[in-house]
Amino acid sequence: MDRLSVEKLSKSFEGVLVLDDVSFSVQKAEVFALIGHSGAGKSTILKIIAGLADADGGQVRIGTERVVGASEKLIAGHPDIKMVHQEYNLFPNISLRQNIEYQLRFFEEIYRHERTDELIDLCQISHVQHKIPRMVSGGERQRTAIACAIAEEPKVLLLDEPFSHLDAPNRRRLREVVVNLVRQANLSCVFVTHDAMDVMAVADRVGVLLDGKLTQIDTPSNVFYKPQTREVAELMGEINILTVAQFEEIFENTTPIPFANNEVGVRPSQIKLANLRHSYQQTGASFNGFCTERRIETAGVTILIYD
Repeated sequence: MDRLSVEKLSKSFEGVLVLDDVSFSVQKAEVFALIGHSGAGKSTILKIIAGLADADGGQVRIGTERVVGASEKLIAGHPDIKMVHQEYNLFPNISLRQNIEYQLRFFEEIYRHERTDELIDLCQISHVQHKIPRMVSGGERQRTAIACAIAEEPKVLLLDEPFSHLDAPNRRRLREVVVNLVRQANLSCVFVTHDAMDVMAVADRVGVLLDGKLTQIDTPSNVFYKPQTREVAELMGEINILTVAQFEEIFENTTPIPFANNEVGVRPSQIKLANLRHSYQQTGASFNGFCTERRIETAGVTILIYD
């Protein structure tokens, strides 16, 4: 199977270690997310995978084939690996359809038209296909950029913060498009993000990148509810951090997430008011559309709950 394998990547910039022995693999028809803070090295990994940058150590393979680094080729990149940036990179003065057709310009006309129709349908842009980029939404531009990237049927699709500039409706639609096209086109997909909600909605597995190391690789659900460190837990969403003594004083019939240094965590969604040992006072509340986020004080500690 031509799975994507990233093996022991290391990279330094000006003496600062950015990637430290990073390894993971991505199967066909799988969406693998890399989550980390800004500057964690996520985009650097994508560039190395795409053959657009060199690693100091390690290698990238598709099946048994090594992906050649940028310095080893006259024109950097790999024909079976396509990368979509946040900026869309569309030609501004031709239609979305023409942007896609341009990627297929070396193919016969009949195939070019059929493949373009297929991509337009897959990426849900038929209603705007004859408009130029500035006349459509950010989500429609991003879906067109993805259609352009997969036009020649690559084996690997790389997405750099694909949802970051989109409003909520376009964000939801693009998430759906990404999952559907990865499954239908049998791609290995890697996307990088700093948003845990994107990971939960799209990824089959997630790797958490902290200080240049992949700290944990697992399903989004396991990383959310069974994080291996406090730092991983905080990156994946809101969590109440308490000492063991505080937890035992506040809760009953509640299972915490254990951390080092005598600390535990409790997700706001895990907390039920009926399981508090003492009375409480609400100190703040806001409605987010799905639940009410409440801050309450009990036993001298302020905690966040979702009600």
